[in-house]
Amino acid sequence: MSPSVISLIGILLGMVILVFLAFKGYNVIIVSVIAALVVAVFAGTDILPLIIDSYMTKFADFAKNNFMIFLLSAVFGKLMGDSGAADTIAYSMLRVVNHVHSQRTKQLVGGLMITAIVAVLTYGGVSLFVVIFTLISIGRKLFEELDIPWRHYLTFHGIGSATFTMTMLPGTAALQNIIPTQYLGTTPMAGAAIGLTGAAIQILLCVLWAAFILKRARARGEGFRPSGEAVKAAYRDEDEKKAAAGESQVGIPLLLALIPPVVLLLVLNVCKLHAVIALSCGILVCLILFGLILRRLDNLKATLAAGAVNSISTIGTTCAVVGFGGVVAAVSGYQLILGSLTSIPGPAIFKLIIAVNVAAGLTGSSSGGLSIALENMQDYFLGLGLSPNVIHRIGAMSSGGLDSMPHVSGFVNNLQVCRLNHRQSYPSYAMVCLVIPIVTTCACAVLLQLGILPAV
Repeated sequence: MSPSVISLIGILLGMVILVFLAFKGYNVIIVSVIAALVVAVFAGTDILPLIIDSYMTKFADFAKNNFMIFLLSAVFGKLMGDSGAADTIAYSMLRVVNHVHSQRTKQLVGGLMITAIVAVLTYGGVSLFVVIFTLISIGRKLFEELDIPWRHYLTFHGIGSATFTMTMLPGTAALQNIIPTQYLGTTPMAGAAIGLTGAAIQILLCVLWAAFILKRARARGEGFRPSGEAVKAAYRDEDEKKAAAGESQVGIPLLLALIPPVVLLLVLNVCKLHAVIALSCGILVCLILFGLILRRLDNLKATLAAGAVNSISTIGTTCAVVGFGGVVAAVSGYQLILGSLTSIPGPAIFKLIIAVNVAAGLTGSSSGGLSIALENMQDYFLGLGLSPNVIHRIGAMSSGGLDSMPHVSGFVNNLQVCRLNHRQSYPSYAMVCLVIPIVTTCACAVLLQLGILPAV
């Protein structure tokens, strides 16, 4: 057996160990190191360089590139929560939902309101890391009031963040829609008909799935608890403080509560400044408005400290998973997989779907997988007769499939923020962020093959 094949076995075994132990509730940081060691042992080379160089280099690079975003996002979200601004926004959403008489429909509408907010933010280019921290307080309050199982929060969040706004809608500012333009000379509007059709299919199937899981939860008598116990405990001090102060549900006027997030969005998307600057502006507005003017931040020191602690624990876990991906990319089995992608059988468009999905699954990154596939195979797919617009849109859509495997850093980060585990959240999340996107992409490919969708 060749060293590359043995290395490939090590990659697969390492991924199985990572997923299995994560589902069993073991700490992901420890699990990622164990899985990386397994991959390194099967690589047939010196283990120490793979762990010290590959693992720690990727770990440190991710921390260097993202720590400030994690820190400022966590602090911004905590300021919104402790000031009561998040409660105001949540209760305003509840008033809209309460116009619906059926409890069943209330829960679905409430969950989809989170989806809609996330979709608007991510379509506008707001980082997923920023969104999860910013909306956690709003989502927690909304789900608790409507008695929606907390373990399904990431399902509704994922529909809005990791599906149609990330890869399907033409014009989206998501990196997955920008990368193909750099390789193919296309524009962000490439494959508009394909993308819009895919988005419609994706949204329809996700709404049907959301209705199904809520119906099943009601039949089981499941509400916000027990999966919400951990996040409830994490915010207990905040809730008790508000209860002791006798705050009303609309303690801050809605328009004032919306000012900080609106400022953040304007600085990021209109002024086109870096996310760190946008978050800093949002925090500054929170401090002035909620701290100095409205006097709603009674213990600013504790609020800032809690935000910092939350960011450290979250980025540490995420870096660990990224480090594991660095070890995988450094062994010969990884190159063996990439080299075999051109020998995939079947129609050209399905070869594209498989190649990008495999690359995204191996790297644990939709943008990373898409970049690797296009860098190594764009000429191959063009030679098979696929137009640049089709490669752009179908390639982007394909990157949003196996990138949602259990070991992916973004999902692990979201679990940390929401105080959930793989067993609670992943099955439903995988349906909307992995299974349905792949089904949707294949459906669009079939429509293209039949000539129903234009290849433009």
